[in-house]
Amino acid sequence: MKDYSVKDNYYCYENSFVLKNKFEIKDQKILDSVEKNITGAILLLLQSKNFDKEELDYDFFMWLHKYIFGDIYSWAGELRVVDLIKGNFKFAHYSYLDDQMVSYFERLKKDKYLIDHKNEKLIKHLTYYITELNIIHPFREGNGRVIREYFRILLKRKNLYIDYADKERYLEAMIESPYKTDKLEAFLIKNLKGIE
Repeated sequence: MKDYSVKDNYYCYENSFVLKNKFEIKDQKILDSVEKNITGAILLLLQSKNFDKEELDYDFFMWLHKYIFGDIYSWAGELRVVDLIKGNFKFAHYSYLDDQMVSYFERLKKDKYLIDHKNEKLIKHLTYYITELNIIHPFREGNGRVIREYFRILLKRKNLYIDYADKERYLEAMIESPYKTDKLEAFLIKNLKGIE
């Protein structure tokens, strides 16, 4: 998303909200279009790959971000080094990101990447893990896309997927999830589907 409330000199061009990029694009609309086209193609490519043998750990998550955004941003696959605020919500402080990510992926591994969970238990745990990763918000850009792709890969092992066709309801649920997870849980109940 491009609507973070903090302008930073580390990631953005001077006096701008436009992220520094490998193409030196300084027009936000053009960058948005280029980014959408490149990441869209890479996300399609990822769907053709088999990750059944991969450990879905912290390293894999970081690799995934680098793979999706590495053609655009030099810092792809690296934890952000600035704080982020969206609306009135402040995401995790950047100096704690590594510790939080280590802890998060240790919990998820101990939970066997949800492979044994079914029905209501799966929905509850999925809601929790998606919300927590969103609150951590480890990257300067691309958090939503990498979170969605990570859980697509994780859920494919269970022959499941999340249908994001109702983008508006999903975004509304994600915005509310740090305070209350009811909408995200309801979204997942309705949109977690079996792969045919």
